[in-house]
Amino acid sequence: MLKTISLTLTLMLTFALAQMRGPFDIYRVTDGDTLRLEIDGKLEYLRFIGVDSPETWRRIEPFGLEATAFVRSLVAGKQVMLEPGLVERDRFGRLLAYAFVDGRDVGLQLLQAGLARVQIIDDARYRALYEAAEAGARSVKKGMWHNLPGRFVDRNCNSFKTQGEAQAFFGGARPGDVHRLDADGDGVACGRLPTRSR
Repeated sequence: MLKTISLTLTLMLTFALAQMRGPFDIYRVTDGDTLRLEIDGKLEYLRFIGVDSPETWRRIEPFGLEATAFVRSLVAGKQVMLEPGLVERDRFGRLLAYAFVDGRDVGLQLLQAGLARVQIIDDARYRALYEAAEAGARSVKKGMWHNLPGRFVDRNCNSFKTQGEAQAFFGGARPGDVHRLDADGDGVACGRLPTRSR
């Protein structure tokens, strides 16, 4: 069994190394899950695949500054290698890739530090590894999983029947929208839910 796991990991690593691009200079750490890189003489935004860190752009969410500082500490004075994803760019035009500095996956390190959550959209090649890293950080209450009042239960818009129910929870939840109920930042939680139960 252990031999099979080892062989599988070796094959995944070999495939990943064959797909790597870089090294690229890091121009700036934009936030915990986004870098600004120089690629072929052009500045590009890079969004890490598979992770979502607390925001620092429109509003500063709890642990957003810590996630940004953590990534800065990992990449300071270094170059990054990229493992492209299945989709080249997101809806904002940012490049999508797994980022490696000193041979280590930056997104995975964010999850292990409790400074990001798993966000799998198109590319699930590291899903099990990422989910295990997030679960490990949650279990020892690292980073954003630390000092949450009561037992933290992650919620999303599917957790509620009506927009009013979601709004009531949103208003009483920890500041910073750690549940990501207000995706567009307008103060309205789960705006697509019906206003009344059917």
